[in-house]
Amino acid sequence: MITFLHNLSFEHWLALATLLLIFEVFSAGGYLLWVGLMAVAVGAVVFLLPELHWAWQLMLFGMLAILSALLWRRHQRRTVRQIDHQCGQPAIASKEPPAACATPR
Repeated sequence: MITFLHNLSFEHWLALATLLLIFEVFSAGGYLLWVGLMAVAVGAVVFLLPELHWAWQLMLFGMLAILSALLWRRHQRRTVRQIDHQCGQPAIASKEPPAACATPR
């Protein structure tokens, strides 16, 4: 296992990103999309800096994945609040656009 970690390359990060994006297709929420994109970002960094130690690679990926998940959660909460404010109804995540909740005149 440690030999694998010492030999991490950008191809491994792109493979991880591909798997995460495939899993995102079958899940809901969007979290794996952002984590997958962060794996692509780490892969790009490793491509530019091929001698980057595996511990730094994993730390960078972990920090970026957590940051992206927190930002996505913040965006989702803001979207739900906007729908709630525009409709005057309880905040329920809906796939309908906010205009759909306007009352007809």
